[in-house]
Amino acid sequence: MPKLVPAIAVVAIATAAGFLAGRWWPAEAPSLQASTALFGEERALPEFALVDHTGQAYTRRSLTDSWTLLFFGYTHCPDICPITLATMSASVDAIAALGGEAPRVVFVSVDPERDFPEHLGGYVTEFRDDFLGVTGPHEELRKLTGALGVGYARGSDDPAYLVEHSAYLLLVNPKGELQAVFGPPHAPDAIARDIVAIRGHLES
Repeated sequence: MPKLVPAIAVVAIATAAGFLAGRWWPAEAPSLQASTALFGEERALPEFALVDHTGQAYTRRSLTDSWTLLFFGYTHCPDICPITLATMSASVDAIAALGGEAPRVVFVSVDPERDFPEHLGGYVTEFRDDFLGVTGPHEELRKLTGALGVGYARGSDDPAYLVEHSAYLLLVNPKGELQAVFGPPHAPDAIARDIVAIRGHLES
């Protein structure tokens, strides 16, 4: 596994550079604490065809009409994924405490060989009943991960393989466009305040 870390680090650095190269919001935009970047010109997402843990189709259209917080990982992940899902749950609670409306939280598995929908559902709902698990074939996953700058790679051919993956949280607006990126380390209160501020700025 260690030999893959530099490659993923390059992906992460390139991803951040791409985000930062986007147009920043004007000076009157809210002061943010956790987001890596905010686009003044939101990034549209491509069409893709995945499936959620209830067996329903999950497409670009599924990302419209509400705010969505995405994270990419896999259920056999020993540390980053469970920690991040717990952080996302805490962020939802923190948003409620601020009087805001939480986004839908979607965990996208990049390990479809092991993460079948029913297994994925049991995993994500351990963290919160309304969390949604999504996966699909690699050719469809890569349409979405490529557009978002999310990297992932299988570590070996061992049956108990690990998957290296980016650790960004990605906020998608109700138009199905990437709105903001939250880089690690993730602090629930800071993420909550930023999401409330972003929505308040756009919806006022």
